[in-house]
Amino acid sequence: MKKIIDFFIIVIVCGICLTGCGKGKKVSDKQDFKVDGISEIHVSLESWELKVDESPDEKIHVSYSGTIEKEKSDIAVVQKDITLNILQSDKQQNMAEQFSAGKPGEITVYLPKGIEIPFKISNGSGNMQIDNISVQELPLVNTC
Repeated sequence: MKKIIDFFIIVIVCGICLTGCGKGKKVSDKQDFKVDGISEIHVSLESWELKVDESPDEKIHVSYSGTIEKEKSDIAVVQKDITLNILQSDKQQNMAEQFSAGKPGEITVYLPKGIEIPFKISNGSGNMQIDNISVQELPLVNTC
């Protein structure tokens, strides 16, 4: 009898833990920018993964794919004047919401070879992979 009660308690606890999994809206987009209109690139991520690689042409390409939850997370790729801003934020309320079952999202930035634009990265808990690029300036802030 005790084993049956323990089994049901475990099932109920697992059900409560998994209730929040799978919620959210899947988003993906790809945008292209001309290099001559951009003098700085700022990337600010809280939890998504970042990949930076060489562009196949003379444009800056930004693509992203992931899941956002309404009023809890957001993603934006915006060119404001001469600055390209790539922003991903999480508005987590408590400790239980800080854990996810799987990868929340990924942002990929493709830069033209030999670009001479400052590239600033502020990273929270997401992984970063930077390959095949040469930039003039690369300030990096990594907070975990």
